[in-house]
Amino acid sequence: MPRAIIPVICFPLLAKIALVALMLLFVVIGATYYWVETLESRPAWAGVVMSVLWLFSGIGSGLLMFWGWRHFYRFGHDLSGWVNSLYEGKLTERMPLGHSSNPSYELRRHLNFITEDYQRLSNSMEKRIAEQTENIEQKKYYLRVLHQVALAINNSNSMDGLLCRFLETLQGFSGVRSVSIQIFQDNIFKEVTNDQSQADEVTVDIEIPVEYRDKALGVFHISVPKNLHPKIEEQHELLLSIGQHLGMAVEKANLDNEAKLLSIMQERTRMAHELHDSLAQTLASMRYRVRLLDESFNTSDDEQISSELDDLEGIIENANTELRSLITNFRAPIDGKGLVRSIEKLSKRFEVETGLEVFFYQNWIAENISHTVEIEVTRIVQEALANVRKHSQAKTVRILMYSAEGGECRILVEDDGVGFDSNAKLLPQDVDSVDKKGEHIGLAIMHERAERIGGDIQYESDPGEGTLVQLNFSS
Repeated sequence: MPRAIIPVICFPLLAKIALVALMLLFVVIGATYYWVETLESRPAWAGVVMSVLWLFSGIGSGLLMFWGWRHFYRFGHDLSGWVNSLYEGKLTERMPLGHSSNPSYELRRHLNFITEDYQRLSNSMEKRIAEQTENIEQKKYYLRVLHQVALAINNSNSMDGLLCRFLETLQGFSGVRSVSIQIFQDNIFKEVTNDQSQADEVTVDIEIPVEYRDKALGVFHISVPKNLHPKIEEQHELLLSIGQHLGMAVEKANLDNEAKLLSIMQERTRMAHELHDSLAQTLASMRYRVRLLDESFNTSDDEQISSELDDLEGIIENANTELRSLITNFRAPIDGKGLVRSIEKLSKRFEVETGLEVFFYQNWIAENISHTVEIEVTRIVQEALANVRKHSQAKTVRILMYSAEGGECRILVEDDGVGFDSNAKLLPQDVDSVDKKGEHIGLAIMHERAERIGGDIQYESDPGEGTLVQLNFSS
């Protein structure tokens, strides 16, 4: 509420009376002088009276001026001291008021009011600054703790390692005596505990949920001394955040394990396809030949036995070759130096192993191909070359790599072999029927790999005209 505006300079009544008396004295002096001047003869006492009147007026004026100088000098001195005190930060300093008859009394009061307002404002600002500083320090502490939690999560390679690192992080929390983490995973209960509390110490247990997107994954308990419980309760929001971070890490670990298992299952399926379509058939043929050899022993036909042994030796050699080929194919020649280098190395190896003439061409400008895409593309080219080796009876193979500025990529594998009847394109619904034909071994697997990278595979072939396999995808 604003204060009433009143005069800040107020002369006391005595000073006002003295000032009026001086004015009247000057009027009397002037009237007397005028009266004397109008007389024809000046009286003898006129000079004495005028001198006395002037003496009284001079003394009064001097006293009034001295009084004013003394008060204003004191005001200036007090004002200077007050300003210096404020400059030094002494907000409790006030202007001395003196007696209420002091002319600057009200002005001094107004200045003190200003000082009080300024002091209140300063105290309020200091309080707010202290609160904000405390909040900033608390947030810094929260960030340090969350940073340690994030490091514990990132440096863990397994669920057990994650829980142990997390346990160590929570153990370093201020005032914590014991920590227990319980995780429910795939109907399996996992718990890690670290208890450093003293036998005679009274502690309070705090339970924090471990959640991820409202999905309960477990809980962790911390025990703190009873006297520190209110302080820890103030950090409840931080503990909830830690529980959410742990929940996110547990969920990520679960997803990573599922992805790893899925990848292993996919590779096992691919290996099963390869073994079934190559080595298993060779072993079946070997078993049949062994049966024929046994029958030849019963007939005692040496020529027949020698022929069967030669055939059996050739089958064993083929089985050994196919086994080595499978091992080679399972080791993709990816050295991290780019897709072009991987395909080129693959073509050179194929040329050495098969003795076929291989022509490799590339007009490749695509960059930043991910490692996953590079592996899938290399595997697809491997499958295509494996089909050429097994079924095409080709003499020449041509590999072409092309990419456009828009990210469009094409890889062609073409041979001059016997080809096959491709009246219908290979579609996803045709996978089961195609796999039953010997000349299409591995095409289903190639199609699945192409789908993983958002691409597709096209086939062109006619009997006696060779085969063209084209992979299309975007970088």
